[in-house]
Amino acid sequence: MKIKVFFILLVLSSTSFAQMVQSKAYGEMLDGLLSHKAKEISVAEASKLTAVTFVDAREKNEFAVSHIKNAVWCGYDDFDINRLKNVDGSKKIVVYCSVGYRSEKFR
Repeated sequence: MKIKVFFILLVLSSTSFAQMVQSKAYGEMLDGLLSHKAKEISVAEASKLTAVTFVDAREKNEFAVSHIKNAVWCGYDDFDINRLKNVDGSKKIVVYCSVGYRSEKFR
């Protein structure tokens, strides 16, 4: 069974010059951190997807504070494949985390 896996990379929007400079620095930092081998989508794109399962690659305490509604938690440092046993492989799967590093490593 072929499973399509995507991940979300949250993109900062800027409204002032100071924020643009910070966003540029943030973008440069992400470019060094991420390999960009997985398809990246924006939050806006993700919100338009249908028949999709969101998989949260953050730690349990982060998931407990906030997560996408109906997301499946899989963890990162303590990842356990059994947490994904009920994921429907016929749906697109969007793996997400805070900045994209952990979700990218998930592939």
